[in-house]
Amino acid sequence: MLLADTAALKTGSPANDSHYGFVSSEIKALGTARDAVASQIKNELYNAEFNGAPLFGVERNLFACRALLAWAGALAKTSG
Repeated sequence: MLLADTAALKTGSPANDSHYGFVSSEIKALGTARDAVASQIKNELYNAEFNGAPLFGVERNLFACRALLAWAGALAKTSG
């Protein structure tokens, strides 16, 4: 995310910073999605440890993590 933000800063101008605005909003959305996935994983691990619940969401969470990484990678590429 830092790469995307830094690269987007370089693309702007005093007259037009629309690309930076786009990247900034994408970074915010990516952070929100990351936090949601992390919270889900944390809750599942807590329930597994302290309530004996099975970990049924492992594949789903792994898919979500990979999607977040792909999103971040794509964002970095479009900014650079």
